[in-house]
Amino acid sequence: MDPLYWLQLAGVCLLGAMSPGPSLALIITSSISSGRAYGVFTGVGHAIGIGCWAFITAIGMAQFMVSNQGVMLLLQLSGASLLAYIGLRAVFQTGVFVNSSADIGSARFRTPIQGLGEGLLFAALNPKVSLFFLAIFSHLVRLESDWSEKGFIGLVAALIDGCWYVLVALIVTKRSLIGAVRHAEPIVRRVAGSLLLFVAFYLVSETVLA
Repeated sequence: MDPLYWLQLAGVCLLGAMSPGPSLALIITSSISSGRAYGVFTGVGHAIGIGCWAFITAIGMAQFMVSNQGVMLLLQLSGASLLAYIGLRAVFQTGVFVNSSADIGSARFRTPIQGLGEGLLFAALNPKVSLFFLAIFSHLVRLESDWSEKGFIGLVAALIDGCWYVLVALIVTKRSLIGAVRHAEPIVRRVAGSLLLFVAFYLVSETVLA
């Protein structure tokens, strides 16, 4: 294995994960509204989805999915529906801080396993993720790679994405920040939810006008 190659691959994955956007809004919103465990599991689920995208890019399937009009349409509409649902839930959620000051949010209605599934679906159905892997990530994939290397590519992408978003979830639910988060939570949640709604609207309008 060429260390420089894997360093470049890891760098692209890290930059992709750290780029502000709907995924970051999802993790922050999930963490401050449903608790640390929910946010962490959402980040892990998102990482699994990213790992899957990296793997299918490595085996050449991403290009087929993006170039196939029917598959892309289904992906866009499904992704937009999920984004809209999460955005609306964030904007209109009430009564978040009902427990002691040691807790961030209330997870009475959503379990960490639901967060895992939500993060996975979010990454899997987000057309922008597929375009990132096709436009940028695919250029780093070597055609001569064997199956073990392709699998390792997916694992690297998942680990980097997971580490970043789990770190985000841990930071925003840090005990020393509880007071600040408690004060800013309604604003952050509504802004993040509005961002998700905007992206959902953009995806639908782009699909209709295409």
